[in-house]
Formats: sequence, C-alpha cells, structure tokens
Amino acid sequence: MPLGVDKALHRAARLMENAELAAAEKIYKDILACFPENSKALRGYQRLKSTDVMTRPEGSTPSPKQMQAVMALCHQGQFTEVLSKLDLLLEAFPDASAVYNLQGASSAALGRYDGVVDSFKRALSLTPDDTSIYFNIGNLQKIGAWDTAIAQYKSTLKIKPDYVEALRNKGNVLQDKGDARAAIASYKNAIETEPKHAPTHYYMGVALQGLGDLKGAIDSDKQAIK
Repeated sequence: MPLGVDKALHRAARLMENAELAAAEKIYKDILACFPENSKALRGYQRLKSTDVMTRPEGSTPSPKQMQAVMALCHQGQFTEVLSKLDLLLEAFPDASAVYNLQGASSAALGRYDGVVDSFKRALSLTPDDTSIYFNIGNLQKIGAWDTAIAQYKSTLKIKPDYVEALRNKGNVLQDKGDARAAIASYKNAIETEPKHAPTHYYMGVALQGLGDLKGAIDSDKQAIK
C-alpha cells in the first residue's frame, strides 16, 4: 500500500476522533475512489456512516470522546473552531442538548450574540432541568441583559436552590443593575449555602462598601482572605 494512503488513513482516523466528520469522510472517499478494495478505508468509511458515529437514533448524543475533543478546544480559547465542530455534531445529533448549550456559550465567548439565546432555548427544550443551561443564559449579563439574566438565575435556583454560583452571579447582576440591597441578600443566601466560598465574601464586601458600610465590607474582605 502506498505510504501516502497510510498517512491519509491515519489522518482520517484522527479527524473522526476530533469530530471532524466531513473532513474524514472526504479522505475516505478520495482513497476509495483510487483504491475501491482498500479494506481499512472501507471499514473506516462504514464506521463513520454507522449509527455509532454519524447517524445515531433520534435523541442520542455525541460520544464522550467527541465532546472531550471539543472541550479541549474550549479550554484553549479556540471558539471559532469549536463552533465549526459543533455544527458538524449537530448534523449528526440534532437533539443533543449539550451541543446546543456549548454552542450558545461559545458564541457568547466570541461576542456573537445573535442567536445565542436561541441555542440555549433549544437546549432547554431538550433538557429543561439542566441548571448549567440556565447558568449560561444568565451569563448574558455581560451584554447588559440584566433582567434576562436575573430571570434565568431564578429559574436555575428553582431547580437547584443551593447552586452557589447562581446565587453569587445573581447578586453580581443585581449589583451591576444598581440594586445593592437585593445583591447583598443573594450573597447572604450563597454564604449560608457555602460559608467558605471566598468569591462571594469578596463581592459582598464590594456591595457593602457601595452602601457605605465600611465595617461590614472589611469583615467580608477578611472572610474572603481567610
């Protein structure tokens, strides 16, 4: 077998592992066009087209390996590449809530806010009890959508009342909106849930300082440092 074919087969296998399904399919087709009896290419192409990879039954999700490959890119901040891979995954898994959730979060990370909420809402329609989706929607506070963010944090807390990050972030949104007293109430709930959560103590201090309660602010800062 020509060395170039071996390299191409290896690349196609790697592409499949990284959820780059369209690119892998092209390589297999190119090989089979020249070498129709190539057993490795045939097996790879059949696996790519099988229900395990390309056309899983309705309601199924990508494999952990496929999602790990995409998450690795997220951790590297390569969100444009992430969105490209997610588009491919949604072709194969149109009912994968986690993919829509990640699509919305990645779009927001790039500042592409058109359609972000639609991605999250699609995710919620598939898994309405997934608090991580509400949390991501709540993060839209970054574009000044305070009321939307607060509403979504409230929805999250109805499902999971002890979600410390949601309590803290709800306080942050209220603080950004100028309602320091409501923010402090949310921070207090977060601290009652997790007394040693340093970021909450810090933000509580900021809110108290804004109200002129310097002693309370210092006490909160001490707790954060502790």
